[in-house]
Amino acid sequence: MKLLFTTAFLLCASLCFAQRQNVYFFKFNGDLTDSKDSSDFVRLVRPPEKDSKLYQVLEYYPNGNQKLAAQSLTIEPATFEGASLSFFKTGQRRCISTYSKGRLVKDFYEYYPNGKLYQYKKYPEEILKNDLKPTGDNVDFLIQEAYDSLGTVKVKDGNGYYTIYNDDFSQTTEEGPVKNGKKDGLWKGVDKERNTTFEETYEAGVLVSGTALHEGKTSTYTKARYTRPEFPNGERALSTFIGTHIRYPAIDREKGRQGTVYIKFIVEKDGTLTDVHVIRSVSRNIDAEALKVLKNTPVWVPGTSFGLPARVEYRVPIVFALAEE
Repeated sequence: MKLLFTTAFLLCASLCFAQRQNVYFFKFNGDLTDSKDSSDFVRLVRPPEKDSKLYQVLEYYPNGNQKLAAQSLTIEPATFEGASLSFFKTGQRRCISTYSKGRLVKDFYEYYPNGKLYQYKKYPEEILKNDLKPTGDNVDFLIQEAYDSLGTVKVKDGNGYYTIYNDDFSQTTEEGPVKNGKKDGLWKGVDKERNTTFEETYEAGVLVSGTALHEGKTSTYTKARYTRPEFPNGERALSTFIGTHIRYPAIDREKGRQGTVYIKFIVEKDGTLTDVHVIRSVSRNIDAEALKVLKNTPVWVPGTSFGLPARVEYRVPIVFALAEE
């Protein structure tokens, strides 16, 4: 296993970059907040260094410890590019990864809170080259190595028994055998948030069948444990609907206001939308126009969880841009 990374460059980033910067306050779910006191972490975005086009991105927990050191092609939202280093709240190293245009590529290393290596995964180059999208669990990466918290080998050369944990490594969420880097055979797990236990059968990383138990009721499913809600006929149809119905507010056009409004809402089990609201604003009139269009979309195809319709949170960015004269 080769482990090469320019940690010195990223760790000294806060000492090397110019003082001019953009500051954002985030919740862990990705929502922006108005103040540091209501946020889970702070993101600083600094201008590219000389001879570079990449912005420098630094994130910090409320306790002052660093959460992330990375680079981005864009200011906000970030489109990560190149090497990235993340940390636990304690300051202990968490992940070493590489991005290309916002997508994970190449080698990915993750560590336990005690500093020992948890896993090494590889993201195949053809995923990026062919712009392939994951079609189910464990499709976009290969599990190469895995260890328990004491350093005992659990997976070697893509074969063995693999355990997945929750975010702080306090609980096991699922476990099962892997073969040639992919889930293969019988897997068992628990989704505590949904009070659900499940068993799933995989073949070469593809979910063949699953059975879940939720509050005494059993459900079955294939291909995917969870599915996202979908606008009728897909994302392209949603873009067409928005483009057809959106109207640029005259006052904002006159004053040259433009930007991207981010709308968040719930797609209910019957496909209707509720709690539609702005999470990133451009202006009062532009926000209102974006909300009006989203609230008037037709009924969506609901998402599913363990084969059953589910309430799912969804976000849509709507771009308001003025043509250059």
